[in-house]
Amino acid sequence: DGILTAEDVSGLDLLATGLVVLSACETGLGEIRTGEGVFGLRRAFVLAGAKTLVMSLWKVPDQETQELMEDFYRRVLQGKSRADALREAQLAIRTNHPDPLYWGAFICQGDPSPLSGVKVRENRILQAARTDEVDAPARADELRRRGEKLSESGEHEAALDYFDSGLQLQPDDLNLLDLRASVLLQLGRDQEALGTIDYVLENDLAAGRSLGYMYAAKGHALTGMGENKDALYYYRKSLDIVTDESKIWYMQGYALHELRKHEAALDSLKQAQGIEDNEDTRLVISYCYMSMEEYSKAEQEFRGMLERGSSNPFVYHGLGLILIQLEEMDEGCQWLQRSLDSA
Repeated sequence: DGILTAEDVSGLDLLATGLVVLSACETGLGEIRTGEGVFGLRRAFVLAGAKTLVMSLWKVPDQETQELMEDFYRRVLQGKSRADALREAQLAIRTNHPDPLYWGAFICQGDPSPLSGVKVRENRILQAARTDEVDAPARADELRRRGEKLSESGEHEAALDYFDSGLQLQPDDLNLLDLRASVLLQLGRDQEALGTIDYVLENDLAAGRSLGYMYAAKGHALTGMGENKDALYYYRKSLDIVTDESKIWYMQGYALHELRKHEAALDSLKQAQGIEDNEDTRLVISYCYMSMEEYSKAEQEFRGMLERGSSNPFVYHGLGLILIQLEEMDEGCQWLQRSLDSA
């Protein structure tokens, strides 16, 4: 019926109860039967075995009682003694409600010390946190390995999920951040990749060759976004550190070609070719010669790729355009048609 009586309380077994809170707020704990009052209930709780009783001596408005009780419980759960938790909660609520009506009614009777169960709980939580902290690097490393396997098999979206999970455990893990940026670049999500790269650079997480590779990755992201002029700045910073990486020379050459700086592009592309000769580099070299109207050199490059067994439609297309420029119309049209058939 919502009415609490001393008779009800005296029938309880509260020997293992460390704290009872009895508040006579307007609606919080129901009606107190006339003749017993709060003190009659207090005696009943003590007789039932409760070790500590926090109670109010007069009715306190609901909202202020709720605020005080929430603060009190929070302090108790932090390991404060029962008496200190109440006193500090009262001082806190007095800041906004100076009238003693709102905070002066509450008293603590019985054992004032911290609740023993809270200490045990707190210790368990701290132990769990320490265990998580110790295990986090190993768990992040396992997630990284799984993500790498997926990435190597071309499952970049799935790999990204693993890298992101690893970074939740180890937010500043350079390997995971590098892999995340690489996968995002593979997916064409250049803006997201740039965000990851900037996080590394702004927090000084990379040094030495790793820093050089991160500058290059920023260049790749900017190139993908069409910001070739800005990309060049980072390719150059990268090449100040890492001089023996073909991919960086190639990407710098590609950006220069896009900016119509064809001679500088050729210099960079030939540096890349000297480290690793591949079709991607030869193709951009060919297009540089074509843009410079050095058609014979361009034809030589395209035919060289065909002799190496290329079946790239861009090679067919480029050769077709060159032959038309050289007024070899029939063969040029044949190669253009072949590029369309192969696309």
